[in-house]
Amino acid sequence: MKSGRLFIILVILIMFAAACQSETGSRDMADNPTAASADEPVQGSESQNTQDVYPAPQVEPTVPLPAVLYPMLSDGDKIGWIQAQALIKNDEVERISQTHDLEVTLFLKDGRALVTMEPAIDEVLRIIEMCGQACSEIVVSTE
Repeated sequence: MKSGRLFIILVILIMFAAACQSETGSRDMADNPTAASADEPVQGSESQNTQDVYPAPQVEPTVPLPAVLYPMLSDGDKIGWIQAQALIKNDEVERISQTHDLEVTLFLKDGRALVTMEPAIDEVLRIIEMCGQACSEIVVSTE
C-alpha cells in the first residue's frame, strides 16, 4: 500500500520535472527568437525569416463622445432636477424660464427646450449663482 503511494508520487514528480524542462526550453526560444535548436544551424539576423515577424496590432477606433449632454433627449422632454443641474453646470444652457409653480424650462444652446421641476422656488437661481463665472451668460426670466 505504501509502495503504491510512493510510486504514484514518484511518477507525478517525474512528470512535473519533464513539464518544467519543456517550459524552460520553449521560454528560451521565445526570449531569443534567433536561438537555434541543436538540429538547426545558427543564422545571422540579416537572414531572419520575415514570415516570423508579426504585424502591429490594429488599433480599435474610439467612439467619439457626444457633443452634448443627454443626446437622447428630445425637444420638450421632461427631465429630472439632477439632469437639469448637470446641464446648467456643463454650460449647455443658453437661457432659463422659471414659473411660480416651480416649473423650469431650460433652453439649450443646441436648440432643444427641456422642462423640469425645481424642488423649491428660485432653486435654479441658487444653482446658477453657485456655478459662478461659467454660468454668468445664462439669461433668466421669471414669471
